[in-house]
Parts: sequence; C-alpha cells; structure tokens
Amino acid sequence: MRTSFFAALVVLAATAQAAPLPGYGGGFPSFSVGHGGNAQSGNTGSANGGGVLNEGWFISNGKGANQAGSGYITSSGNAIGGQGSPFGGNGGSAKSGNTGNSDGGDVINSGGYIYNGDYANQAGNGGISHSGTAIGGNAKRGLGSYFNVGNGGSAQSGSTGSANGGGVLNQGFKISNGFASNQAGSGYITSSGNAIGGQGGYFGGDGGNAKSGNTGSSNGGDVVNSGAFIQNSAFSNQGGNGGVSKSGNAIGGSGH
Repeated sequence: MRTSFFAALVVLAATAQAAPLPGYGGGFPSFSVGHGGNAQSGNTGSANGGGVLNEGWFISNGKGANQAGSGYITSSGNAIGGQGSPFGGNGGSAKSGNTGNSDGGDVINSGGYIYNGDYANQAGNGGISHSGTAIGGNAKRGLGSYFNVGNGGSAQSGSTGSANGGGVLNQGFKISNGFASNQAGSGYITSSGNAIGGQGGYFGGDGGNAKSGNTGSSNGGDVVNSGAFIQNSAFSNQGGNGGVSKSGNAIGGSGH
C-alpha cells in the first residue's frame, strides 16, 4: 500500500514537470536581451553638370552658344537603427551622411581673339546635395519592459558635398562680349539630414547621442575676363547667386 502511494507521487511529479506553463505555448518565456541592429547608409557620387571649353587663337561664339550643364541631385538614404529587445537590449545605431558634389559646369574660352555673341556663355547652376536622416533605435519599451536598462542607439548624419554654380572665364588678348553674355551659375542647396538619438530604457538606460553638421558650399559662380582689350555690352558678365547651405537638427535621446 505504501509502495503504491510513493509510486503515484513519482508519476504526479513527472507529469507536472513535463506540463507546459499556461500562456507560454509549451515552453518557458524568453527573456531575450538582444540588441537592435545597426544601420549605415551614406556614400554617393557626384552629379555635376558638364563644362564647355574652347581653346584657339580666334574664337567666335554665336548667339546663345556655350551652355554648360547644371548639377542635379546626389542624396544618401536614411539610416534607422533597430529596436532593442524587451529585456535590456540596446537600440541599434544609425549612420547616414556622405554625399557627392552637385556643381554646375564652367564655360572657358581661351585664345587670342574672342568674340561672344548675345546670350553666349551660360554656366550651369548647382543642384542638390543632401544626406539622409539618421534615427537611432530605441531601447524596447513595450509590455514587460518596465525594468529595461538598455541604451538608446546613437545617430549620426552630416557630410554633404558642394552645390556651387559654375563660372565663366574668358582669357585672351582681345575680348568682345555681346548683350547679356557671360552668365555665371547660381548655387542651390546642400543640406545634411537630421540626427535623432534613440530613447533609453525606463530604468537607467542612456539616451543615444545625435550628431549632424557638415555641409558643403553653395556659392554662386564667377565671371572672369582676362585680356589686354575687353569690350562688354549691356547686361553682360552676371555673377551667380549664392544658394542654401544648411545642417540638419541634432536631437539627443532621453535617458531615464
């Protein structure tokens, strides 16, 4: 009788040990502390407009001749760090930045005798050079994360290229510029993306750092006539206007 009682206890204990905990699908809950993945974009090439070069002893440019190309757009993508796990995981860092130049092309006439007709020698305008936004991942803050001490991911954007307008250069012994000839290009936009640091966990997690900054120049182009005899008609030789050079906002993540 006593042997049967102990045997029943052993069977009950084995059954309880093998039984799944309610609400966890047959296993113990996972207390994962995995970190969010890092993200990095950035790196692009230039998108410059082409230039015009005339070299010779006698150069005669007709009406509307020599139109240099304008820059267009060079832009890096956004970078968004992954979110940390619910139990202590850190948010992933994000890094965008890095773009190329988007300058307008130049017009160059180099010779002994240079004649430029009306509206000749139009330099290209600058384009757009823009780096993407960088957003660091947050330490997880969902259900069950009240004791989270993970850190928010850092974010870094910044780094762009120039977006300058092209210039016009006439270099010779005798230079004659027609009506409204020699128009330098204007600068356009170079801007870095925003950087937003991830939020820290509720109990002791640090907020992520944010770093934007870094842009290029956005200058208007120059007009240069270099020679012994230079004749300029009305509205010739117009320098380019400056554009916009702006760095993005940097917002550090909140600690707790």
